[in-house]
Amino acid sequence: PKILWSDDDGLSVEACGTGNQPEYKLCFWDEVTARINPQQKTIRITPLSPATTPATLEHLLHDQIYPRLLAHEGQLVLHAGAVKIGDQLAVFLGDSGMGKSTLVASLYQAGAALLNDDTLVATAEANGFYGQAIYQGLRLLPDSLASLFPQQTKTRPMAHYSPKQRLDVALASEQDSRPRALGALFFLAPASTAIGLRRMTAAEACMGLITNSFSLDPTDTALARHKLQQAAALANGIPAFALSYPRDYNILPQVHTAIRAKMAECRPQPDLKGELSF
Repeated sequence: PKILWSDDDGLSVEACGTGNQPEYKLCFWDEVTARINPQQKTIRITPLSPATTPATLEHLLHDQIYPRLLAHEGQLVLHAGAVKIGDQLAVFLGDSGMGKSTLVASLYQAGAALLNDDTLVATAEANGFYGQAIYQGLRLLPDSLASLFPQQTKTRPMAHYSPKQRLDVALASEQDSRPRALGALFFLAPASTAIGLRRMTAAEACMGLITNSFSLDPTDTALARHKLQQAAALANGIPAFALSYPRDYNILPQVHTAIRAKMAECRPQPDLKGELSF
């Protein structure tokens, strides 16, 4: 097997199989392996540790494996959370630990319709850009859970190796999960002493989208080129902002106000010359 890439956390992807039947093996530390056959659209998950729980397998399937399979099929799958404000989506991107889930959860608690806190499939149509969650869900660390949902008692573990909890919140049965128009992209910047919203250039937004997107085989040059075209079209069609604010739960209502104001100001400006075509 050939290791295509690995990260500092111990996640790696290997190329295996034959030329006619290429397969990929995802290794999640010493916990789980997943063998993916893109042509047959099959996923075989093998737990390696007796500590691995069904919740862990569900988490890895929904938040790691399936997004990469969709990306390998040519879809632009973002590591992002999103809520619907008005008739458009506010999309939040950033490195793990930057507070996407907390911000998305706080907006949901304040009345915004929740899509997801982790993955979003972006698509281009003739009349604009749209986003759809792979699945609807919300996961929070104990401090955010206690601060934002103090009365919430129905939770379940996200994975056996993480303190995050999945919330039992009203989702698919009460909120429409159809693709929704994208309104603005918000890239979470490091914590600051005041709320800041800086308009990003299209080049900055494009690189941010590439950084915060899923991939199964980054060595596939055709797919990489296609993803760059998708990210460039989205970055040129949707306003993007670098969002910074103090990491203080008490300041979140003011952050909401700033986000809603930008959403009201900005509307997507589709390029009608064909650049919308993913």
